[in-house]
Amino acid sequence: MKASPQLQIPAEPFALPDPASVSEVFREYAEPLLYIDPAGPADLQTMRTSLGLAMICWNLPVYEAIGSPLYAQGMKTLDKIKAQVPAPVATCLQRLLEDRKTKFAQWPFLTTVELLGDDVQSALIAAEARRPKTKPAPRA
Repeated sequence: MKASPQLQIPAEPFALPDPASVSEVFREYAEPLLYIDPAGPADLQTMRTSLGLAMICWNLPVYEAIGSPLYAQGMKTLDKIKAQVPAPVATCLQRLLEDRKTKFAQWPFLTTVELLGDDVQSALIAAEARRPKTKPAPRA
């Protein structure tokens, strides 16, 4: 079995993909959470909440990879959330974290996500890539 790639953040600035590509990748990433109920999200608020949680799960491994203090803060918050949601949702959130480090490791950026539209059927997920702020390499 081939080992999955691990998330790594390049030290040098890298090109960010266009928002349409990021939105497509993020939709695929968030799908397990959006469709934890096979019927899909019940309403826009449920969809927004699911996307917000998926965004946290997408960004946390990036913070971890760059050694940001936001990682520890974010994990505390996510652990509190996982303790309050139904078990299948908590399991899905954990899976999203793992998928981000492996299945989606080739995308070394943070993301912001917005939900556009007036109802679930016509809603569009608009995601945008952001470069993580990394510490400059120490001078020799």
